[in-house]
Amino acid sequence: MSTITISKIEYNNLKNQATIYERILSLVLGSSNLMPPEKSKKTIIEAFKKTEKYNKDFIISLNKGLSRSTYFED
Repeated sequence: MSTITISKIEYNNLKNQATIYERILSLVLGSSNLMPPEKSKKTIIEAFKKTEKYNKDFIISLNKGLSRSTYFED
C-alpha cells in the first residue's frame, strides 16, 4: 500500500467534506418518498393557475414538463 502525506489543513478540509456528503446522503436516502402525492397533471395545473402568481408561459412550460414525466397522469 502506498503512503500519501497531506497537510493537516487539507486533511481537515477533506474530512469536513466527507462529513457533509454523508449528512446529505443520509437525508436524501432517509426520505424515501420524494415524489409528490398528486399525480393528476390537470389538478396540478389548475392549482398553479388558481394562485395567479404564474404567467401563461410558465403554465405552458409546466404542462409540457409534466407531460414528459412518466409519473404524472392525464
